[in-house]
Amino acid sequence: MITMRSLFGVKNLISSLHLPINALISSVLAIALCLPTSSMAQGSGAILEEIVVTARKREESLQDTPVSITAFTSADLEARQLDNIYQIAESTPNLVFNNSAGLSGSSANSTVFIRGVGHDFTLNVDAGVGLYVDGVYISRSVGSLVDLLNVERVEVLRGPQGTLFGRNTIGGAINITSKKPDEDFSGKAGMTVGRFDRIEGYASVNLPISDSLKNLTAFKVKKRDGYYQRLQDGADIGDEDSFAGRTTFNWQVSSDIEIDVALDGTREREGASPQTLIGVGTALANPSSLASLHNAVFSPVLDPTLVFPFGPMGPPSACLLPGTPNPACYNEQWLTGDPFASNSGFESVSDLDLWGISGTITWDLGSTTLKSITAYRDIDSRFSLDLDQSPLTVFELEQTQDNKAVSQELQAFGSMFDDSLDWIVGFYYLYEDGNHTETIDAAFADFTSGGDTTTESIAGFAQATYHFNEKLSLTAGIRYTRDERVYTPDSFVLPRARLSLIPPGVPFLAPIPNKTSASEFTPMVNLSYAWTKGLMTYFSYSEGFKGGGFTQRVAVPQTSAPSFDPEFVKVYEAGMKLTALDNRLRLNASVFHNDYTDIQVLGSIPGVLGTATTNAGEADVEGFELELTYLPVQELLIQAGVGYLDAEYTFLPPTVPLLTLDHKFANAPKWSVNGSASYDFTMGNGHRLTPRLDWSYRSKVHTEADNIPALIQNSYHILNASLAFETTDGKWLATVSGRNLTDKTYLVSSDSTSGMDYGTYAVPRTWALTVERRF
Repeated sequence: MITMRSLFGVKNLISSLHLPINALISSVLAIALCLPTSSMAQGSGAILEEIVVTARKREESLQDTPVSITAFTSADLEARQLDNIYQIAESTPNLVFNNSAGLSGSSANSTVFIRGVGHDFTLNVDAGVGLYVDGVYISRSVGSLVDLLNVERVEVLRGPQGTLFGRNTIGGAINITSKKPDEDFSGKAGMTVGRFDRIEGYASVNLPISDSLKNLTAFKVKKRDGYYQRLQDGADIGDEDSFAGRTTFNWQVSSDIEIDVALDGTREREGASPQTLIGVGTALANPSSLASLHNAVFSPVLDPTLVFPFGPMGPPSACLLPGTPNPACYNEQWLTGDPFASNSGFESVSDLDLWGISGTITWDLGSTTLKSITAYRDIDSRFSLDLDQSPLTVFELEQTQDNKAVSQELQAFGSMFDDSLDWIVGFYYLYEDGNHTETIDAAFADFTSGGDTTTESIAGFAQATYHFNEKLSLTAGIRYTRDERVYTPDSFVLPRARLSLIPPGVPFLAPIPNKTSASEFTPMVNLSYAWTKGLMTYFSYSEGFKGGGFTQRVAVPQTSAPSFDPEFVKVYEAGMKLTALDNRLRLNASVFHNDYTDIQVLGSIPGVLGTATTNAGEADVEGFELELTYLPVQELLIQAGVGYLDAEYTFLPPTVPLLTLDHKFANAPKWSVNGSASYDFTMGNGHRLTPRLDWSYRSKVHTEADNIPALIQNSYHILNASLAFETTDGKWLATVSGRNLTDKTYLVSSDSTSGMDYGTYAVPRTWALTVERRF
């Protein structure tokens, strides 16, 4: 039950965020001590299902793993009606996972931040959050919106994960584990219909080919009309049209050797990620600021007395005053006032062809296990973006991103000294070869941006856990990483029929290789103590880093590509895992402090088109996560989560002129809260009826680093609901569901380019009916 002691425990937890680490641990313990470990309803038979995770590369109970994790089982994903990986953000504290990136246009792109740490989507930037599918690192955010086909479990791990995961990731990891084929023939097929003419079909079949060889194959086809309207031609944008498939073979070669091979592919032919014009900056709305726009961006190339980008040649007042109805002018007349409407006249396209193959060999030698994970992934994509969101040609982008990645990971792990010592050592290699080209049609000139990028990463890692006794365990790990990136620009002015204010052939970046490299050791140490059978606490210290890279979007000729250095973080964390009330309640909590230095931030830089990555000094990021699962009776399940973030810049160098210490982190809402409740009704004939409510809340969030007022999303609530009917034999399942039932309008991504503020709003209220047949 909740007592005054409980409330003081929570209060102490929050206030301890500004105190030393020993105070953090005391506050976490205060919560655990206020909960009884026995139940007032003993003998009811209601217990929570154990969740097994592989966060430490071996199967462990979630409650025995001293790491901050949010885990979703296959049953949980199905109950929440989640079919794509980005949707888990609504139920995960301190996770931002958007299905759109501001300066992309690709409908297959993602933006992922954990505890305020994230990344851009270009080939010249490493991911801040690692996405893994069955141990294989997904290196690019384009193509990372994974359809949840036959998923066994999704784990969200917060903080640096370098000493166990193949690729170095500074902010955290999202670990997806697929279901493995088994010895029983089974399958399922289903269809979904819904709002915006949504129609989906999916199927999976588990086929035991022989006693030693098994196969599991699944596919999904999705179609849906767009929820944005392009006013110039009445076309819908924001549609879905995709096919995804995955087949997995499991071959038990012998009693101690097992081989898993997986082949997956995705094909999308959709419209561009829907965007609308939100604001016209002062540089465009006021004639007096036109010269400053020229001086900031174009003065090395152009005569600043010309009035070129936003209207015909002549006096600026004819075009730049707000509200001027002249259709040849670019100004506020192109604002629609409707978040789901755009005046864009540019082609809307988002094509993706992705396939990958991986092979895992596991050799059990008794006390030691050897594992090899080999993978290849190939991405070809094309997508467009109208930055000005008008029928005029002011800034329009067509982008192609092609990337091939080969990775190899070797692991050896086992136990020693009568299982007192668990250990793992590993080696990781990644090689990427890609091209990202942006063809830009602008009012002043047509030009290209981008080029070829190769990335090579080599790492060795080791971790060991020593169990002093049944209660006390110490874990220590170390990782060595060497990253090298070579970028060869392909950026120059193109010839065109209409007037160009820059001569064709002028290079914005010299077509010569630019190279950056970094080598780092990153340690980790973790101490855990099991106070009782149901209560464990831990403290950890870890370090992480993310390699440097280059900025490719420039609008001023430069001798070499602007580069940025690696960023670093030191993380102090204390946590608790509590199981109480006869295994009917789980309460997991963590508090953390991040010392973040040389931060790579996306923002506006003079001479750079759109946003660019630069090192922005130092910051302190601290907060907590609190997650609850409660089963008061067999039929009723209650889940809740709370995340709190306090991110502050503490130092900014003069090389970042557009940020101040008062600026807030992008994609780092102070509060993220969620709650769910479901109840299983067993009908007289044995059928089951399960209503469910899912609610989430996000406080105010800045969707980009410059904190432009028009692009701030205020706090909002989301309500989803479903009603599932399952037959007694479990062969039929029908579900009616609704998402965003309150029809909340909120930004999921945004950007600003030379005074043009634009963004993407989430899908409005939807409904769906799914019918599934199992066999």
